[in-house]
Amino acid sequence: MQNRIIELQEKLKTVAACTEKIDVLNDLAWLLRDTTPKQGLAYGKEALQLATSGDFSSQPYRRGKIQGIRNMVACHAKLGKYGASLAQALENLSFFAQVDEPYSLAQMLFFIGNNYYFLANYSEALNYFFQGLKLTAQIEAKQLEMGLLDGVAFVYLQTGNLTKATETCRQTLKICESLDSPRHQITVYNNAALIFGEAGDYTTALQYGLTSLQIARHHHLGRLEADVLDTIGSIYSRQHNYQRALTYFERGLQLARQMGVRSAEMIVLLGIGRIYHQL
Repeated sequence: MQNRIIELQEKLKTVAACTEKIDVLNDLAWLLRDTTPKQGLAYGKEALQLATSGDFSSQPYRRGKIQGIRNMVACHAKLGKYGASLAQALENLSFFAQVDEPYSLAQMLFFIGNNYYFLANYSEALNYFFQGLKLTAQIEAKQLEMGLLDGVAFVYLQTGNLTKATETCRQTLKICESLDSPRHQITVYNNAALIFGEAGDYTTALQYGLTSLQIARHHHLGRLEADVLDTIGSIYSRQHNYQRALTYFERGLQLARQMGVRSAEMIVLLGIGRIYHQL
C-alpha cells in the first residue's frame, strides 16, 4: 500500500487533466484514512472543491463529488470528529439516494450509523445499520455487509444484549474468513476481541486481539494499531494484569499522539487512569 501512496503522490505533481487530478486526490485520501487521516481529509476536501467548482460549477463531476464526500466523512470520523462527520453525511444523504449507486448509498448509511454509535445514539445507529444491510442484501458487497454487521454487534454490546452481540460477531467473523482484506481483518478481529472480552472469554478475546495487532503492524496501519493496542490493554486490565496492560496502553498513547487523534488519546488515557486508580 505504501508504494501505491508514493506512486499517487508523484502522479499528483504532474497530472494535468482536472478529472484525473480529482481521482488521484480521492484515491490518496481513501488510502490515507487509517494512517494519516488529517492528510487524507485535506486531499478529500481539495477533491470535493475541484469536483464542484470551476468547469464543474453547474454540473459537478459526479464520481469526484461522491468520493470526495465519502473521504471527508471517513477521515473526520477517523480523527474522532464524529459530529462533523455525521453532519456532512446527513447533509449529503439525499444526493447519494439520487445518484443510483446502491453501494455508495449503503456506505454512507454505514458512516451515519457509525457516527451515531460513537455519539451514543444507539437507536439511530441501529436504524441506519439495518438500512445499509437491506441494500447490501441486494448487491455483492461482503466487506460493507461485514462492517454493518459489526456495527450492529456493537450496538447490542453497548445496550447490554451480550447474546445477540456475540451471535452477530460470529456472523461477521464468518464473512471475514472468506475475504482477503487486511484492513477489514484488523477491524473485525479487534471488534471480536472487544466483544468476547466484554463477555468474559479472555482467552478468545486475546487471540483475536493479538492477531489483529500482528496484521496492523505488518501493513503499517498505525491508526488501526492504536485502537487494537487499547483493546489488548483493556483485556489485560480486566484480568488484573496491570503491568502488561500499561505496556499496550502506553504504546497506543504514543501512536495516537503521533497521528494527532485526540479521541484515541483520550480513550487510552482513561484506560491508564483506571489502572492507577486500582493500584
